[in-house]
Amino acid sequence: MLCREKGALVVATFKTTISHLVASLNRQLEKEVEEQLRHLRLPIEQVRVLEALCQISSPGGLTMSELAGYAVVDTSTFTKVVDRMVGENLVYRAPDPTDRRKVRVIATPDGEAVYAEMKPLLEAQEKKLQAAIADFSSEQVSAQVASVLHKLCNREGGQSSSSSEGSSLN
Repeated sequence: MLCREKGALVVATFKTTISHLVASLNRQLEKEVEEQLRHLRLPIEQVRVLEALCQISSPGGLTMSELAGYAVVDTSTFTKVVDRMVGENLVYRAPDPTDRRKVRVIATPDGEAVYAEMKPLLEAQEKKLQAAIADFSSEQVSAQVASVLHKLCNREGGQSSSSSEGSSLN
């Protein structure tokens, strides 16, 4: 399998590990999104945050830890990501009505408008990915990947770093 990336030829052979292939696929998908949304000047982390807030969120938004998990953003940099988005009027922070230790993040009307603009591009990418794996049902692939992720995150004797770090964000 061959993939051209800025003039460099990347060759994936049968010796390539699954983890490398998954990481490479993720990198390629993120690059495509960033290129297609270049005019919005949104890094992929902000794209994921808006996607999580506008697709998953209830009207009261999500806590910082919930959002970091859904958006798959490294918790060590997540506060900075949200700070930038607050500064760009894409999201705002609000106190959690039931737990004053927690902060909720909510999309602003500007953030919702940006998401509405990028949603068709994200959906097109998802369809393209589904077409690329057409020999398998997308539901089967999604279920298998989710199962592997669940098993890796819940291994006996340990947690993934994202789930253990995510609890510190409230």
